[in-house]
Amino acid sequence: MAGGRLCAASLPHKSTVEDVVEALKPQLGLPKAYFDVYVAGEIILDRCQLACSHKELIISEDSLGPPRKFLAALSKKAFDPNSHHFDQKWTERTAPDVDQAEVARFLEDLGLSSHEEAVRLMRVLGCLTSIAESWNMFNLEYLQKFEPGIKTFKHALCEHWLHVARNAAKQKVSRDPGPLFLPCLDGRGCIFRVSLFGADAAFPQSVGRPLQGSLSKANVRPQHRLGELMLASASLDSDASEISSEVVREAFRSWQLDVVLEPRPSPEDVVRMAHVQLLLSCNVGPVEVEGNLPANLVQHVAAALRWHVRVLRFGIDPFADKALAQHLEQAMQVAFEGRGRFRGVLLLVLDLPDSNDLHGPCQQLAQNFAESMPVRFIICTRPPERISA
Repeated sequence: MAGGRLCAASLPHKSTVEDVVEALKPQLGLPKAYFDVYVAGEIILDRCQLACSHKELIISEDSLGPPRKFLAALSKKAFDPNSHHFDQKWTERTAPDVDQAEVARFLEDLGLSSHEEAVRLMRVLGCLTSIAESWNMFNLEYLQKFEPGIKTFKHALCEHWLHVARNAAKQKVSRDPGPLFLPCLDGRGCIFRVSLFGADAAFPQSVGRPLQGSLSKANVRPQHRLGELMLASASLDSDASEISSEVVREAFRSWQLDVVLEPRPSPEDVVRMAHVQLLLSCNVGPVEVEGNLPANLVQHVAAALRWHVRVLRFGIDPFADKALAQHLEQAMQVAFEGRGRFRGVLLLVLDLPDSNDLHGPCQQLAQNFAESMPVRFIICTRPPERISA
């Protein structure tokens, strides 16, 4: 990382990380919660640490500022029209900056036990709310013009996404996935609806009966169509690149068409894939899944999103020593030969025994190869075999 010198500050030897940040903010003319601080690629949430205990601090724009604003609002039910703290003027853009300390107790109450879990939750919540916040259906003042169910739309979705983000922070993607709302973009890259993925007819618990009725009238109800999955996945993966815009346009043109895969994935697998795709797009590291996902489903979604897939099966493909890195290097070579056709490489690991931990090695590989090409991992684990008496 290289750049010009912007400013300097002289501080006492026992200054904390927070002291460093506070000393730099006035010189750069930046607001209260503008910085994220990293050491060796890991974000620091506890800024009371002594700065001199770290060889190098990397300070960057605060990517977790927006989700912290949502956490602060959700903690006092600012989106709930039935709450005394309801604030119909609230927007992420105009809400005051929020320090980590202001949401720490709320995160503890959610059962998060480490800063890694807190960061993971905020990244997932931030990914979803950043797309939805520009939508008129997330304008609280606008929603109050509609029937009682629609008035609760933003509150219900944000409560649901908080629940989804909490689960994503603490556990693998389940064999029995819960329902999942995901935002969808149109051919111009603007959000125009949400899709609700579900293996049965159940809505998320945060969606009350009046809102269920209103959503059903708008044809938003639990479903597991592949066309919906493709559009939601393309929307989550959207960025400013031309290849991303092309992927979203293609998905939007075909989202109402019936897509048939053989063998046909189960409804549960389609919903699980929606959960997996959300986590992949949030850059939270390797995504661990209970049980195998159908390889043809993963390959179909990845191909549409322009990711090159390499499927590895434990017990058939070697994993020892440097074998995983070699698999990745081979996959990246194929992707490079695609001459810009691929956005990155996705490694799908199947049949990994639950006792084998690949999360750390995969995380390290993703960091090692990051400058060459983006790398993603899906790790599907199986429980230990029962030994019969």
